[in-house]
Amino acid sequence: MADIVKQKSGADSRVPVLVQDPEYCVWTTEILKKKEMTILEVQKMEAYLYIDDRTIVYSEGPGIPPIKEVCAELSRALNTWPAILICDPIIPDWDRENRKLYGDVNTPSVLAMREQHYDELPLYDDKNTQNFEELKVYVRKGLQLPDK
Repeated sequence: MADIVKQKSGADSRVPVLVQDPEYCVWTTEILKKKEMTILEVQKMEAYLYIDDRTIVYSEGPGIPPIKEVCAELSRALNTWPAILICDPIIPDWDRENRKLYGDVNTPSVLAMREQHYDELPLYDDKNTQNFEELKVYVRKGLQLPDK
């Protein structure tokens, strides 16, 4: 993703990629470093302080803490919204219908954030992407994306 942003924007250097998960194993850490990603050596909640209006938040099947809820509440308090969210669908009752009653559920704050601040785009046009078929891309309203 960082390479695509660099190419589309014409930037001189690669966009920095910050990753954080307290459960990274040695093997995962090695792969991320080879891909030139910066691993944040912070506690879970401290990582949210790195989110701003230029951030792409990627959250696939999180547990605790609820990432979408923290983004919604923190963004509302700071009046700054991540540029892009890539996550489970933000629609009413999706959690219950898909038996995802843990972790990152769609609370009223998350639903309001999506309605007021984001437009939905498909993650892929290709229907052969079974591993990512439930993920959606939410782009902040008014954000200009480069053409394909």
